[in-house]
Order: sequence, then C-alpha cells, then structure tokens
Amino acid sequence: MTSLCEKIISILPSWRKLNGPNQLLSFQQFVYDVQEQLNPLASEDDVRNIAQQLHSIGEVNVMQSETVQDVVLLDPRWLCCNVLGKLLSVENPKALHHYRGRYTMEDIQRLVSDSDVEELVQILDAMDICARDLSSGSMVDIPALIKTDSLHRSWTDEEEDIMIYGGVRIVPVEHLTPFPSGIFHKVQVNLCRWTHQQSADGDADIRLWVNGCKIANRGAEVLVLLVNHGQGIEVQVRGMETEKIKCCLLQDSICSIIDNLFSTTLPGLLTVKHYLSPQQLREHHEPVMVYQPRDFLRAQGQKETYLANTMAGYKESFSSILCFGCLDIYAQGNLGMDHHISDLNVLTRRKLSRLLDPPDPMGKDWCLLAMNLGLLDLVAKYNTNSNTTQKDFLPSPVCAVLQEWSNSSESTVAVLMSKLRELGRRDAADFLLKASNIFKVHLDVHGQEAYAGSCNSGTSYNSISSVVSR
Repeated sequence: MTSLCEKIISILPSWRKLNGPNQLLSFQQFVYDVQEQLNPLASEDDVRNIAQQLHSIGEVNVMQSETVQDVVLLDPRWLCCNVLGKLLSVENPKALHHYRGRYTMEDIQRLVSDSDVEELVQILDAMDICARDLSSGSMVDIPALIKTDSLHRSWTDEEEDIMIYGGVRIVPVEHLTPFPSGIFHKVQVNLCRWTHQQSADGDADIRLWVNGCKIANRGAEVLVLLVNHGQGIEVQVRGMETEKIKCCLLQDSICSIIDNLFSTTLPGLLTVKHYLSPQQLREHHEPVMVYQPRDFLRAQGQKETYLANTMAGYKESFSSILCFGCLDIYAQGNLGMDHHISDLNVLTRRKLSRLLDPPDPMGKDWCLLAMNLGLLDLVAKYNTNSNTTQKDFLPSPVCAVLQEWSNSSESTVAVLMSKLRELGRRDAADFLLKASNIFKVHLDVHGQEAYAGSCNSGTSYNSISSVVSR
C-alpha cells in the first residue's frame, strides 16, 4: 500500500462526513479532491489504481456500467444500511413490499428522502438490483422484492398442433451445487433490461415471479426458471412452426445474456448447457428428459443423429433437440466432437492445465501428450528439468501445447479426447466430455434480425464477491 493510499484512507472519514446523506461521488470529483487536498502531482491513472485497491479492501466501492460511469461510493455501509436496508427490510413498515416487485420512483423517494433518487436508481441499476422501465415513465422492477410465486410457471394448451418447443438447462460443470444466493435476481434484472430495450423496437413483454419469468417477443415465448433447488437455470422457448429460426435466435440471445452475467459476476464458474426434450416440453410431461454433452458426443462417435429418450420411450433427432428442427441451421452448425480446439474456453483450458501440468510418476502428463501430438519442441522448452531459474515465470505447459496445436485445422475435440484416453488420462477425457459445448452455429448468417444481447455488469467492480454485493 502506497503512502498516498494510506493518506486517502485516513481522510475518508472526514469526506464521508462532509458528503452527509449522499455518499456518492463522481470519479472526476474524487480525483480533484485527492489532488486538491493530498497530492497535486497525482495523475488520474494513479488515483484510479488506488481506488481499485480501496475497492478491493472494502473502504470504497467503484461502480461502472452502461448507465453509470466511474462513480465512487465513499461509504459502502451507507448504501447497505441506509438504502438497501430500507428497501429490503421486512421490519421496516415503509419498506417496499409490492407483490409484483414493480415500483414507482416516488415509492423509492419516500424511503430515501435525503438522496437524489435519480442518481440512486442508476447505482442500483448498475448493481443489477433493479431495472428501470423507461418506456413506462417512472416504473422500476426490483426482482428481489417479488412475492408472487408460480404466476406463469408452465405452458398449457393453446394451438398445440402448430407450436414447436425447445430448451436448455444451464448448470455448473463440476459440482451440482446451488448457484450463489441472489444470482437469479441479477438474471431477472438483466432480462427485464433486455425486454425493455426490445419493447422499444416491437412488441415485447415480461412477467416476473419468484424464481422465474416469462418473456413474449415477436410471436415467440420464453420461460426462464430457477430449478433443482437453485442448481440450474432453464430456458424454455416455444413459437409457431413457421418461426424455427426466430426461436433459435431468441434462445441463443437469452442464453448469451445469462452467460455474460456469469462471466462478469462469477468469472471462475464453468457452466454447460444440457438440452431438454422438445417432445416432452410440447406434451407438458414432467419430469423432462435432460440430454447431457456426453450423450451427444457418444452418439456422434457412433455415427448416430438421434438420442433415445429413456423416460418417454422414443427417439429424438439432434436437429429437433438442438435447433427446433430447423435443418438449415443444423446443416451449418458444428457438433461437439467436430469443434476446433481453439473453441475451448479459458476455464476449460485451466482445468485441463490443473490436471495435466503436474508431473505424473508414470509420465502420463503434458509431456507425453505433447509428444503424442507431435510437438516435441515444446517438451524441451517447458520441461521443468531444463535450465531455468526461479525468476522465470513460464506459462502453463498444457496451455502452450493447446495453443501451438490449435494451428492445425485437424485439431478437434474428438482428437484430443482420443489422445487423452491413449495416454491413460480418463479423468481429463471425462472432464472434456462433460464440459464441451454441444452445438455451435453463427445464427446471423440466415439473414434474420438478431436479438441484441444486454448485460449491465460491464466490469469486475460489480462482482458478486465485492463488499456491497455481499
């Protein structure tokens, strides 16, 4: 910690006292105060680095999003106790307890009369606590305060003969444990924000309830549900038989919003999509068969294009499960075994590195893998027995091997899994089997109007692990 950082910490109590009931400060004003009162030679970059240090230790909170640019919260306790406490407390008779979680700006102003409600709502929006509906004037959605349960939790009857169905379940790859408390509220906020943006261009509507929401947009409908005691998030889509591509686009957009939220809020969590039986969704049959990546990869390895639904006693084609039966999209997509190794995401590569980087007594580690892949030069370069000093910080050998091997067009997931099994590393092969994406296609090539994605968590400052989020 630098001396300037220590000086800022010592002067923070007086700044908090001067700011009174509103502890929000623009970053530009924060820089000016530091230069004016502490060090006139401090640059904006210096102050920004110090602000990040103060953020990480909980002295201040730095916020940045699409709606808020570089706002410094001088006292996180003020926001947690004086604002969020009043909004969320069940003991406060003035707290917001509307069963739909939808409020006016005046409702919020009555609770925090000493604060600028416009600025405060922007901060709550940046934290994914609320989503403001600009199309309806002064309405604000706060999913954490919703009391209504099972408002539209399932579909029922209308026009069953011409409706198509599909869906996915997003789950953690390694451990089937509940998502952190509050993460689904953030999902609902981002979906509210996305729906409000879509409603400006066309007919879009969203209905929220506890652990779920329903979106209607351009003739298609989406159910987003927190399922299995918080261990998974389901995205179910249905639409007209003639709107298969639109259903694919809508499902892809909703999943992208959720994926983007996870990458910014829970950057170390590796998730995967399991696919729901479209026929059982159409029949409203529960429980619904869930197809995992290994089911597709094993069937693909046997040159099959269908999966057996053991719960219902029939078979379903890949195209009906993955893309609502749209053969045009299916023909232009790539299945999991055919994915190029460069498509592996960072978290998957890190897990493979943790498995294969450590030396194995039998030699079943990255060295032998590199040799089997024909990358002998890398063995000499990254071998820990070579003449390197402790000051040399070498990258992960497995990451280097995968990066070098990705230069070949024949470097696919199928080949890597085969090499890992030949190596005797079934643990790594099995991990790859359950962590691989099933289907990849560029949906915009079909000339359809794409749904714009939206996720407000633009920086790691808004991580769920930050002081204010906790």
